[in-house]
Amino acid sequence: MDASAVQINFTPDDPVPPAALLATAAGLVTFALFAILAATRSQTASCAATWPD
Repeated sequence: MDASAVQINFTPDDPVPPAALLATAAGLVTFALFAILAATRSQTASCAATWPD
């Protein structure tokens, strides 16, 4: 049997469902937002602690 004569025609399923991609994207955006807010809050607190009265 010649391997080039055999054709398998089927469309594979999506490797990752679109809902999972959307949930992952939303989670990453939320994580980035919290990281930015935590960094700014930390920087503001350190500035306030060293600010002369």
